[in-house]
Amino acid sequence: MSRVNVNYQNSGQTLYGQIRNAYATLMGCPTPVMEAIREGKTPLMVAIINGHTDIVELLLTVPEINVNLRDNSGKTALMHAVISGRYQMVSLLLEREDVEVDIQDKNGETALIHARRGRNGNLIRLFRLRCVRQRCKG
Repeated sequence: MSRVNVNYQNSGQTLYGQIRNAYATLMGCPTPVMEAIREGKTPLMVAIINGHTDIVELLLTVPEINVNLRDNSGKTALMHAVISGRYQMVSLLLEREDVEVDIQDKNGETALIHARRGRNGNLIRLFRLRCVRQRCKG
């Protein structure tokens, strides 16, 4: 799996240039960005929903990113990755210590509940692995 260079250089582009190009890519997504903004979705969520792993990786290198923001329905980026069945993106998010897995959406459901509802054993295993890494109970 290729990673975005954490030194903010990729083919001679600065992080700013990479994000500008990522924004241009998101503008052409099937989920229109303006609609997503009205729904409270962040650029990270839009990239996840539309399957842009490279943009997700890039956005996750931004030190100030808040991966736990919620959209108008209370869903986080992690929830959108789970609902969309994006295994690699769920894995990237669960590797981060700042991702809160217990956040509930407006229906009182966590990302794990969404994974269980989708009967996606691979995603459920990712949650278990994170739990083992963090020595959590349950």
